[in-house]
Amino acid sequence: MNRIPFPQSGHKREFERLVSRPYFFVRYSAAKHIRYDLHSHHALTVTSILEGEMNIRVDQSEHLLISGQAALTNIDQQHSGWGSDVRYMTVRLVPSFVLEILQQTSPEVPGNDIRFLSSVTSDAEVHALAGSIAAEIATEKLGQAAMLEALVRQMVIHLLRGHMAVRKSAVIELSRVGPVDRRLRLAIEFMHDN
Repeated sequence: MNRIPFPQSGHKREFERLVSRPYFFVRYSAAKHIRYDLHSHHALTVTSILEGEMNIRVDQSEHLLISGQAALTNIDQQHSGWGSDVRYMTVRLVPSFVLEILQQTSPEVPGNDIRFLSSVTSDAEVHALAGSIAAEIATEKLGQAAMLEALVRQMVIHLLRGHMAVRKSAVIELSRVGPVDRRLRLAIEFMHDN
């Protein structure tokens, strides 16, 4: 297995690298002690443990994640985490980005509500992709932005294949500009008609 490099600056065991794009957010971190209080995101979140271990709580369930495992957190799902001597990669995916990739790769699949099937996975491919993303943001290289987007897209496709359920939502529908709240569309149509 390839060793994922630590960033060049700062203490070897404590660092944080962040990359933010319009459709995804990536955090590569290592910490002696880490604690995230109960919170949620308006994104699908994958937190992969690259080294060490982390305790997580998702809704009412607690899990101990070890190297090679990942937490899969749904949109607006309450979660927290704590651990020591841990190195991890977090990828947050904006729902419209995931839906766009779904439409590009599988236009015949109906649905606009995407959810993870479980809260924890030991999928070697998810771990390898998280490691590749970490390696990419650990060093400055030519074409880094394009490579990060390609790796994140690859992760989304892999997650859609085996870790996500897609269903029709009674509230959300797809439009040319992405997901739209059906109630809002109906209200606008009512205003135009009256």
